[in-house]
Formats: sequence, C-alpha cells, structure tokens
Amino acid sequence: YRQFRNSFPADGVSVVIKIRENGNRLARADIEFLDSKGGLVARLEDYECVLDTSLSEAFTRNRLPV
Repeated sequence: YRQFRNSFPADGVSVVIKIRENGNRLARADIEFLDSKGGLVARLEDYECVLDTSLSEAFTRNRLPV
C-alpha cells in the first residue's frame, strides 16, 4: 500500500480494481484510489485474498453486540 497524499479527498474517491489472478481459492489484484479528476491518491499492489465459502459462515457469526 502506498498513499500519495496526506489524506483522502473530502469528496471521496473512485476505486479501480485490476484483477491479476482469479483462481479456485485465491484472487490477486491491484487496487487504485482515484480523486474526482482521475489523480492517483493511493495504490494497493498485489492484494491477495482467499476465496472459500466456509468464510461466509465464519464472518456471519463475527458480529459486534448492538
């Protein structure tokens, strides 16, 4: 992760995700955060996540008390 500004713009950002690999249990991507003029605010390179249906149940139970 690299952030190219001190803070994110108050009016928000657009997120562009470029998928590099999409396998059976793993996905990799590069993620860019762009300001309203298309300027690069931050970039996350080589993001990796696990794709597993068992995680859905695990995270459903993971709730904070209200």
